[in-house]
Amino acid sequence: MSQGIIELYLKGMQPEEVRQTINQELEKASSDIFRLRLVHGTDNGTDIRDMIYDDYQPETHPKIIRVEDGWNEGITELVLKDY
Repeated sequence: MSQGIIELYLKGMQPEEVRQTINQELEKASSDIFRLRLVHGTDNGTDIRDMIYDDYQPETHPKIIRVEDGWNEGITELVLKDY
C-alpha cells in the first residue's frame, strides 16, 4: 500500500466476492485514505470494471467522490478524497 492508497487485488474473484471486499475496505477506510486502487485485470476483469462503475458512484456511497480509470485498463480507482 502506498501512503493514502489501499490496493485490492481482485483478479479471479466473482462479482459478489468483489462487492464484499470493496464494501469491507470502504467501511474500514479511515480519513487518511485517498483512494482504493482496484486491480481487476483485463481478461475477465472488464466485467468487474463495469460492475464497479455501475455499483460505486458518489450517489451510491458517501465516501466516494468519483471513479477513475487507473494507469492501465486493468485498474480502476475509487477516489475518496483529492490529494
